[in-house]
Amino acid sequence: MKLTRLFWGRGRMGRGAYAATMICLLAAGWLAHPLWVAIARTVPASMGYAAVGMLAIDVAILWMIVCVVAQRLHDVGRGGWWQLAPLGVLILGAGLAQPAWASRLGLTEVQAEQVLGLAALVYLGFLVALGCVRTRPGGDRFGQPGGHPS
Repeated sequence: MKLTRLFWGRGRMGRGAYAATMICLLAAGWLAHPLWVAIARTVPASMGYAAVGMLAIDVAILWMIVCVVAQRLHDVGRGGWWQLAPLGVLILGAGLAQPAWASRLGLTEVQAEQVLGLAALVYLGFLVALGCVRTRPGGDRFGQPGGHPS
């Protein structure tokens, strides 16, 4: 697989490539945070840079996930925009988990965390279900199976 496919949402991606890519991206995201925290603790003067570094990595990984999911959606015959609904649920859950919003809505901390957990499960379920759907045979408006558009 070409590395440029991670940054561009065109073309199609089969189930195997999707699963392998998502596992690598999620693992990279989970491993990056402890690394940046260790750097910040080792060199206290770098705390601000570490925070910016973590944010940059999070944004880059989120963009790559959006591109990979778009390619997988293309492979099952849907537009990449279909991912906005479950992603919106996750963003809404993260917003509701913020203490200021939760208190305005009358939610306790535990309830707010449960809302975030449920939103994360909805998005994770979407990602897993997308990996289980079969590839549409033949070429379509998104290109040939497992490749870039024709």
